[in-house]
Amino acid sequence: MTADTHPSLQVLLGTFNGEKFLHEQLRSLADQTFSDFEVLVSDDASTDGTLDVIESFRPLLRIRQLPLRSNLAQARSARRNFEYLISSSSASLIALCDQDDIWDADKLQRMLDVERKASSREKVLFYSDARTVDRDGRTLSPSYFRSARKDPRRNDLRQVLVENVVSGNMSLIRGEFARSAMPLPEASPGHDWWLAARAAAVDGLCYIPCQLVSYRQHGSNEVGVPALSLRTLTAEARSIAKRSNRQLRIQHKINQAESLARLLDDHKGPAAALGAIPNQKKISRVRTLASYGLWHSNLIRNLAFVALV
Repeated sequence: MTADTHPSLQVLLGTFNGEKFLHEQLRSLADQTFSDFEVLVSDDASTDGTLDVIESFRPLLRIRQLPLRSNLAQARSARRNFEYLISSSSASLIALCDQDDIWDADKLQRMLDVERKASSREKVLFYSDARTVDRDGRTLSPSYFRSARKDPRRNDLRQVLVENVVSGNMSLIRGEFARSAMPLPEASPGHDWWLAARAAAVDGLCYIPCQLVSYRQHGSNEVGVPALSLRTLTAEARSIAKRSNRQLRIQHKINQAESLARLLDDHKGPAAALGAIPNQKKISRVRTLASYGLWHSNLIRNLAFVALV
């Protein structure tokens, strides 16, 4: 591949002070059975040895590092870092990569095999399950979705509007689609949820039912998954019931739905309905949820949703 040729696959790696676990993530990229890809890196001005770790892998990986974002001082976050990476990408397929996970050696190959066999070009975002591991790589749960208490097959627009089933580190995305979904709206709680909602709006999600990533859980995660237990279920119910969490768990969904509805010509009904809920009385809100099937896959979350919406 010459310097002027766009790669067919880019792995988009966002980093910030990630030296502790980054070596294992990059090692797992270097060990991929499919090796024809470029690693596009955006670092959020790390102050540890992150850049040194990246440099050490240049003999093993085709790495291109982006310049620092111009808005870094005002917007240091994973969502803005990945927005920058996606907007800067050029490949026909992209895979989002966190700095602290471990990819199975056949992750890219297996996802590419599914993408190539997809019966419809409308499928634009492919996503798998993962196992969750602790900071030392020991398995916490064999299934991310079981730990997160989500059903990965509930991926039509009605369901994705209220519950995200796509984690960026488990996805393979058609590049043209991903770039067309940028920039992220301010209302979106995350880059992966926004991409999932945009894909669901065109029936573009495809679930791959296997674990292809070791998703590391540790104290520095920007997003993490608690272990499944009665204790965590009870804690979740209490957390959802707190008024301070209403804005985070419900208002963000409503705001994102409003942003999505403004972009859609077709299939905007569920998004427009959820976005309009704040203008309705309580009983009308509940009727709207029921009419459009805007439900979580978890009973506790549904009860809280009805109570607080």
